[in-house]
Amino acid sequence: MRRAFAALAVACATAGLTAPAASAGPDATLQATVGPAGAVPAPRPGPTTLRLRISLPEAPQPSPWTTLTLTLDPALRLTAQPEGATIGSQTSGLGIGTTGFPQAGGQRCAGSGPITQAAAGGYGIRFQTTTATGCAAPMDYTLPATAAFGATGTTLTVTTPAELRHPVAGIDAVVDALDLHFDSGVALSSCPAGGQLTFVATLVHEDGFSGSAGALVPCRPALQPLKVTPRLTLRAARHRDGRVLGELLALRAAPGLAAGIVELRCDVGCAKQRLGKRTLTGHEHAPLLTLAHPLRVTAKTRVSVRVTDADGRRAAYAYKFVHTEAGLVARTAG
Repeated sequence: MRRAFAALAVACATAGLTAPAASAGPDATLQATVGPAGAVPAPRPGPTTLRLRISLPEAPQPSPWTTLTLTLDPALRLTAQPEGATIGSQTSGLGIGTTGFPQAGGQRCAGSGPITQAAAGGYGIRFQTTTATGCAAPMDYTLPATAAFGATGTTLTVTTPAELRHPVAGIDAVVDALDLHFDSGVALSSCPAGGQLTFVATLVHEDGFSGSAGALVPCRPALQPLKVTPRLTLRAARHRDGRVLGELLALRAAPGLAAGIVELRCDVGCAKQRLGKRTLTGHEHAPLLTLAHPLRVTAKTRVSVRVTDADGRRAAYAYKFVHTEAGLVARTAG
């Protein structure tokens, strides 16, 4: 690895035809996305992604940053998970060249890896590259991160190891793109009064330059559990001289579900499981699903209606069939 980067160092030096120039420092931008919160009583936000971008001018290359401090909105907290657990992933971009010289002689490569829970509330952000991603040589480092909790919000401080910033003498590596994606380990207390979550990223570079960037994203409160009341269309058998009680003709309606996906399945007592599926926009008329061939049902038949709404909430309802004085009816099955 050192030999490959040493060759790059010579190329970068010869590409710099003028003396290194002073720079006011790069501009940084931050984007954030927070998925809708999970259903009550566990209002956990959906996947949370923080996207950091550092604008690298054509010349000169800025010095590598040593620490990145991400301040989360006070409504969000990082919650400790079992040590060693994978709670997310990262993808990143690396600019490799020489500080103060033009970027033309440098390289760009991409890295990725998991985010894991470390001891004492810390985190490990794995940074792995291969020559296939544009790097002169494979790299494998763990960026340590620590979390602190305060009145202004949770802060996550990420440190870049010296070995990553300077693979060999004369080479500087700048992480200029970093996406942190948390699948778990983030808790939401409640949405702020303004309805937005605030994020701030602060970078400190080796040459002493420090800059910050912020982002505002909508906060979606915890969703109530999905409650749907499927209604089936049935026809009783004219003569009950056997096991057949009647027929299931259609899923007539699904009050409580506006837009989403509805599926009718047979779980027990049928040769075919999938009876029908439809995507709803909220403007459909009854019936929602009509069976091409009516399904004969017995006392052992079990069918289910599975629904998913536009927010991703899911619910399933199972039914059995009984014959009463009123005719053939569907009752919920445990």
